[in-house]
Amino acid sequence: MLAGTAGMLFAAAPAPGAVGELTYRDCITGEIDSSGAPAKRGATPTSGACVGIPTAISSGAEGFISGLGGARDIAVSPDGRSVYVTAPTDDAIAHFTRVGGKLTYEGCLSGWDGTIGPGKTATATTEGAAKGGAGPPCTLIEGASLDGVNSGLDSVRELAISADGRSLYATAAGDDAVARFRRNRRSGELTYKGCITGEAETAAGPRCVGIPGATSTGLGSGLNFPTALTLRPGDEALYVGSTSDDAVAWFKRARSGALTFKRCVSSGGGAGACDGVAVGEVAAGGTMAPSADGKNLYSVGSSDLTRFALKRSGRPLWQDCLSGDEVSDCREIPSATPGATDSGFDGLSGLVVSPDDRWVYAGGENENAIARLRRNLDTGRLAWRDCLTATTETGPVMSGGSGACAALPTMAPEGEDSGFEELEGLEMSADGKSLYTTASRDASVGWLKRKQRTGELIFKGCISGDTDVGPAPAGSGACTAIPSASDGGNESGLDSARGITVSDDGRWLYATGAADDALARFRRER
Repeated sequence: MLAGTAGMLFAAAPAPGAVGELTYRDCITGEIDSSGAPAKRGATPTSGACVGIPTAISSGAEGFISGLGGARDIAVSPDGRSVYVTAPTDDAIAHFTRVGGKLTYEGCLSGWDGTIGPGKTATATTEGAAKGGAGPPCTLIEGASLDGVNSGLDSVRELAISADGRSLYATAAGDDAVARFRRNRRSGELTYKGCITGEAETAAGPRCVGIPGATSTGLGSGLNFPTALTLRPGDEALYVGSTSDDAVAWFKRARSGALTFKRCVSSGGGAGACDGVAVGEVAAGGTMAPSADGKNLYSVGSSDLTRFALKRSGRPLWQDCLSGDEVSDCREIPSATPGATDSGFDGLSGLVVSPDDRWVYAGGENENAIARLRRNLDTGRLAWRDCLTATTETGPVMSGGSGACAALPTMAPEGEDSGFEELEGLEMSADGKSLYTTASRDASVGWLKRKQRTGELIFKGCISGDTDVGPAPAGSGACTAIPSASDGGNESGLDSARGITVSDDGRWLYATGAADDALARFRRER
C-alpha cells in the first residue's frame, strides 16, 4: 500500500481504506529482464517483477522492438475498456483491453520497420521471432521506415483521446508531427489515418501532410519537437505544445476526427509561421491543460506557466504568464530568483486543473515541488498561493532552504530518496480528492490528499520500486516498497516512473516505468 508502515520514518499511516489510498497490484512489461520470460496471454511469470508481453525482448537487444520500449504516456478510453501506451523507443502505441482494472495486451502499431537496413535482422523485428517464438511485435503503419524516421510516429510521446472514443491523437517528437488514429469503439483497435507535420521530409511520406509553415528540419514551423497535446472540452479543437519552437499550435477538429491546422503562437517575434508574443513567454515544454469551462488553456515549460483565452472558434489568445525567474518578461511569483533556482517553479513539467476549475497545480522536476495557484473563474487569471517541496534547498529557511516552499515530510537535500526526486507527472482523480505524482529518479508514485474548498494538499504517502527510497534501515523510509523493489528501481516495473492516469471510475491508477518498458497497476480506494 501507499500508506505508511511501522518502518517508515516520515509518513503516518492513514486509516485503512482511506479515499485515494493505493494498493500496488502488478505490472506488464516488454522487457524480459523485468518479467523473467515472455508470458502467454493471461499467464503469470515464473520470476521477475512483471508479466511479459508475448513480444518481450532482452534489455539492450539491438535491432529489436517489443512495442513497449520506453513506455511513457497513458490514455484510457472514455468507456474504460481500452488503455493505450506510447513507446517512444519503439515508435509505437501499445493497446490493452481492460476488464475490472485488469489489462490484457492486444498488440501495437509502429512506424519502426527494423526488417531492413544495416545491423537489423532480415526476418523479424522481435527477438522472440528471431528465435522461433512470437511473430513481428507490431502492425506497421503505412510509411513505416528504418528506425521510424519520417514515418509519422518517430519518438511518439503524448496521447489524447476524444470524448466520443472514436479518435486517438499522438505527438511524434522526432517527426515534428501529430498522428491521428480512428478507434473502433467495440474492440478498441486503432487504424492509422496519417499525420500533420512541420517537417518537409515527413510530409513527403505517403500518409502525412505538411502545415503551411513546414521547414526542412521543422524548426520555426510551430511544430518542432512537439511534446504536449490536449483537446478542448467539446473536442472541437486540439492544441499541441512544441518544445523547440516555444510554440502552441491550434488545430480545428471535425466530427470525423480529422484535423485542420489553423495557426500557432510562439515566444518573441514568432517561430517563422507563428504569431509572436511581443512581451512574455509561451511555455511549451511540459504539459498542457484546458479549464473544464473551455475558457482557458494553460501550458508549462522551464520556469514559466502561460495562460491563453480560448475564443469560441477555438483560437488561443495569449493573455499572460507566470515565472519563477525574476528576469523573465512574465509576472514573477513571490519567490522568483535569477534563473528560477530554488524558487519552487523551476523545471515545470506537470500541470492539472481541478475539476471545479478553481485551482491549478504545477509540478517541477528540478526542485521536486508542486505549486498551488488560485484560478479566477471569470478571467482564468492565476494567483500564486504556495508550494510544497521535497528538496531541502527550496524548503523552509529554518531547514537551510530558500523559504520558497513548505516542506513535504520526506524532504531531503536535492530531494534524494524522497519519493519525489525528478517529479514528472501530475494526475488528479475525477472526484478532486486526490493528487498523484510520478518521480522518475525515485521510481515512485506519490499521493496527496486535496481539500476541495481550499485546494490545500496534504502528503499521505508514496510507493516505490527503489529500495533506497523504501522502508528503513535499507532505505530512507520515505515510501513503502512494492514487492519487486530493487536497488535503484532497476527491473522493478517502476524504474523511471513517468506517465500516470486514473481511470474514469476512480478505481484504478496506472503508471509507466520507462526504463523497464512497463505499465504498473494500482487499486485506488474511492
